[in-house]
Amino acid sequence: MISYYFSGKPELFREVGQTILTEAGAAIEASIAAEMTYRGKLGAYIASQVAVVIRRPLYAQALAEIVAMAQARQVDGLDDIARSALSIECLVNLLEQGCRAGEFHTSDSHLMALAIRGAIDNVVRHHHLRDGDVDLERCARQLVDLFDRCITSV
Repeated sequence: MISYYFSGKPELFREVGQTILTEAGAAIEASIAAEMTYRGKLGAYIASQVAVVIRRPLYAQALAEIVAMAQARQVDGLDDIARSALSIECLVNLLEQGCRAGEFHTSDSHLMALAIRGAIDNVVRHHHLRDGDVDLERCARQLVDLFDRCITSV
C-alpha cells in the first residue's frame, strides 16, 4: 500500500519528517506566542522543545533517525528536512529581539542559540540512552532557569 502513495523510501521518509516538523513547529510556535515577554518566550521555546519529546517520543525518535540518515548520506533527498530539524534561526531571532528589547544581554546570539539547542538535544539524547530514566520535565525546568540566568539583564 505504501508503494502506491510513495515512489520510494526517500519520499516516504521526507513526508514523515515534514509531518513531524510541521506538527512540532505548530506546538512550539503556539507556546512561544502565548508569552508576553522575551524571557517567557525563551522559556516556552525550551520547555516546548522538550514537551514534544515527552508527548511524541516516537516522532522524536523517527526525526532523529531521518536526520542521521541524511547526515550519513544513507538516503538522498532529506537534506532540507535535516536542515529544518537542526535549524536555530528561530531561536537566534528570539534572542536578538530580546536583546533589542533590553531583556537579554548576550554578545553573540548565534553562539547562545547553539548552546541552548545543544543542551536540549543532549538532555533528550541522555534520556534515550538511559531508556527513559531521565525526568525530562524536571530537566526542562532546570534548562529554562539556567539559560534565563545566563542571558537576562542584570
